[in-house]
Amino acid sequence: MKSFEYYYQREFDYLRQLAKIVSEENPHLRDVLGGGDPDVERLFEGASVLTARHWITWRSASSLAPAFL
Repeated sequence: MKSFEYYYQREFDYLRQLAKIVSEENPHLRDVLGGGDPDVERLFEGASVLTARHWITWRSASSLAPAFL
């Protein structure tokens, strides 16, 4: 099974890539999503933690009861 850190980093990288795309399409959001806002970074970190926990739980449940998922 992959580690929590793997899923966390995967989600964090995805959110940063998505923020880059959105800031390129919406220049008025560039200051917020461009990496300069520590509050946005904390939101990305929190979302990454929750998503990583979800994947770990889902993987554990699917290995214990694959017929139900």
